[in-house]
Amino acid sequence: MRFFRALVLAAGLSVALPATSILPGLVTTDYPWVGKWGSSSFNTTAVAIGPYWLLTARHTVGSSGNTGWKFKLDDYPTEYHSVLVIRHATDDIALVKVDQPLPGWYEPYTGTQDVGAIGTLVGYGNTGVWNGSQWSYTSSYGTKRFGTNRMTFAQFVNLGSIQGFFLIGDFDGNGVDTWGDGGPLQTEVTLGSGDSGGPTLMLVNGRYQVIGIHSWIGSVSGGPPPPQYGSVFGDIRVAAYASFIQSNRDETAPVTDFEVLRGLQLSGNLQSLEFAEDNRVVVEARRPTEVAAPSVEIEVRGSTTHATPSEIRFVYEGAATGAPVLQRIQFFNYQTNSWETVDERDATGSDSLTVVSIVANPARFVQPGTGAMKARIQYHDRGVTFVSWGGQFDQVVWSVTP
Repeated sequence: MRFFRALVLAAGLSVALPATSILPGLVTTDYPWVGKWGSSSFNTTAVAIGPYWLLTARHTVGSSGNTGWKFKLDDYPTEYHSVLVIRHATDDIALVKVDQPLPGWYEPYTGTQDVGAIGTLVGYGNTGVWNGSQWSYTSSYGTKRFGTNRMTFAQFVNLGSIQGFFLIGDFDGNGVDTWGDGGPLQTEVTLGSGDSGGPTLMLVNGRYQVIGIHSWIGSVSGGPPPPQYGSVFGDIRVAAYASFIQSNRDETAPVTDFEVLRGLQLSGNLQSLEFAEDNRVVVEARRPTEVAAPSVEIEVRGSTTHATPSEIRFVYEGAATGAPVLQRIQFFNYQTNSWETVDERDATGSDSLTVVSIVANPARFVQPGTGAMKARIQYHDRGVTFVSWGGQFDQVVWSVTP
C-alpha cells in the first residue's frame, strides 16, 4: 500500500490502474483539438498543443520508437502520424511530433491556479451505467465525452509502473464527499478505459489551456474501487512539466498583427488567422496600378525567442476565389533589409495548405534583438482582373525549431 504525502485526509492509495474513460460524461462535439490516439487502432486520447505537437500520457506510447502512432480529430479528414516521440525519463507524460500541421491546439498551462480549480475532462474512453446503487463500466471507446471535476490537490506519487506530479481529484455523488472539498459538481465525472492521455482543460482569459493529462484511477484506503463514488483519479500536472515541454517542442509563433496592403478587407480579424476552422480574413481583389504588383496582399507579423533557429516552418492555409491566380509568399530578410520570395505556386479555389520550411540560414528572417518575423502573402492576377474575386486567409502561424 502506498500513501499520498501531504494528503488532505492522509488517505492511502490501495489500487491504481491506467486511466480508462470519462464516466458518466456527456457526449460532445466541442473541444475540437482533442483527438483519438493509438497505434494499429485508436484506443486512447491525446491533445494538440502546437502546430506539430501532441501531449499524451507516457504509458500510451510504450517504451521506445518514434513512429507507428496515429492521431485523428473528429472534424478533419487528415490522419496524423508520429515522427518523433519524446518520453519523459520517468514520469507519465510524453510529447509527440506529427508529420503534418495541425489545424488548432490548446496551449499548456504554466501557472499555479490549477490546484483547486474546476477542470473540464475530455476523452474517448468507456463510460458507465448506474444501477441505482453503484456505477459499472461499459465498453464504448470512440465517443468523445466531457465532464467536470475539482482538481483538489497536487503532489508527487509513485505507483510503480506510473509516477509523476499529479493533480488529484475524487468522484463524489449520492451523498459522498470524499475529501470535503465541496461535494459533487453537476457534471461530475471520473475516468475510464481509453481516456489515458486526454486533457483536463481550464479557461484562462477566455481560452482553454491544458492543466492535466489523464493518467490513472484508484481508491483510497478503505474506500470503494473505481468507478464508484469515493474513488479517485490522477492527472499529470502539466505546469510541473513546463520545462520538459518548452525545451523539447518547437516554439509556436502565432501572428500578432496583420495589415492588408492591397485589396479591400471584407471580413475577419486577427483571431481568424489563428486556427484552420473556416473563420477567415477575406480580402477583395483590386486592380494593381504597378506592373507585376499583386491584386491581394497581406502582411503578417510575429516573433520568436530563438535568435538562431535551426528551422523555421511557416504554415499557411487559404485560397483565392478567382482563377488563374498566382500565390506568392515572401519573408523579410533582416540581413539584406529586403523581401525574399520563399514560395510560389498556383492558387487553389478552396482552402489548401502551404508549408514553407527554411533550414538554410533561417536566422536571416529573425530580427536581431527583438526576434520579430514578417511575411507577405500575395495573390497575383493572371487574367481575372475584371472578375470579382479575392483572397481568403484561414490560418497563418510560424513553428520555430531551436
